[in-house]
Amino acid sequence: MLCRKAGVPVKDARGRITSHRARATIATQLYNSKEPLTLFELQEWLGHRRADSTQQYAKIAPTRLAKAYEKAGYFQRNLRMVEVLVDREAVVSGAACAWPCKSPQVWPTKVPTPRLT
Repeated sequence: MLCRKAGVPVKDARGRITSHRARATIATQLYNSKEPLTLFELQEWLGHRRADSTQQYAKIAPTRLAKAYEKAGYFQRNLRMVEVLVDREAVVSGAACAWPCKSPQVWPTKVPTPRLT
């Protein structure tokens, strides 16, 4: 009924458009906005008694997750470890693609020295 009054289609690719879907969309947008609500603020805004009810609405957008990861500096801190773990010779030669290993010849005999940058 609300959709008809607002001139919005009653259905879309995900199914019926309901007031619950609108509430869930707004809550998710508030959680993923440029200045997002915290989980506790969102819980209060939605009127939930329990945090696990609010978590159903708190879907993290992939871009937000990537930005948080970048901001925390995890990539730079772990880059050194990745360089140690990744055998460049095996990647370049194609030996790293032979998984699962059935032959001991796939494993490199010499572990390359990582570059210090």
